[in-house]
Amino acid sequence: MARQSAAPPRAAIAATVVTMVSCLLLLWLLPTTIAADVSDVAQGGAALAAAIGATWRMRHGGDRRIRATWALIATACLLWASGKTYWCWYASAWPR
Repeated sequence: MARQSAAPPRAAIAATVVTMVSCLLLLWLLPTTIAADVSDVAQGGAALAAAIGATWRMRHGGDRRIRATWALIATACLLWASGKTYWCWYASAWPR
């Protein structure tokens, strides 16, 4: 039986690094109000990515308790993403 590595795939690491560098550059180069919007959207994207990752881990988990734990984490991340979505809408509907 082949041994499975616990290390994340190189493509995931590269995508994470590129996304982080892009966000940092945008936050540094853009005006403050637009940079705040970029930051809000990036946080929502991170929350959604975390929810997707936790859901994937839940589906491929071990016993019932581990799957239940990942389900709770996925739910929390999804609630975080929905809160950030509401905040982005609220901030754009009532500008500063």
